[in-house]
Amino acid sequence: MLEIVIPEQRVPVLKECDVLVCGAGPAGIAAAVVAARAGLKTLLVERWFFAGGMGTASLLGTFHTSDRGKEVIQGFMREMFERGMRRGWCRQYPNYPMSHETHEFDIEGLQILCEEILAEAKVEVLYTMVAGDILFAGDSYPVGLFFSFIVRRIYCILDTRHKEEKQKWI
Repeated sequence: MLEIVIPEQRVPVLKECDVLVCGAGPAGIAAAVVAARAGLKTLLVERWFFAGGMGTASLLGTFHTSDRGKEVIQGFMREMFERGMRRGWCRQYPNYPMSHETHEFDIEGLQILCEEILAEAKVEVLYTMVAGDILFAGDSYPVGLFFSFIVRRIYCILDTRHKEEKQKWI
């Protein structure tokens, strides 16, 4: 197997936080907002220049919260739906909860709502950042390595970028 040696380098520490969340889709936004509301200094990093995940990036405003008999996804998403419905950006399908598709968002409204909720919770968001590796450096706390900087003194890292939500507790 071909190997490449990466020389030691100094990378600036840009941020310190209690919780680092990777990915600003519904799961990442929920994790970041709940952590920030609990009083933890929370940093959310997103590879694109907007929040909302597939709902905003791929214009997929349909959400599935039912098992075709009862609502099975609640909590933070229920709050998103209610806030969106009050502003005319979200509608609940008439046969709710008897269908898999239960709610539909106006895409621009969803994007605005995501930004507002993150700002209200005082979540710091860094857009156009691609997450890299988790390293341990000196003080035994993990650091999140990105292309050009390091976030350090993280107590909890939530990676919501993939279908399986990965959680690493330190």
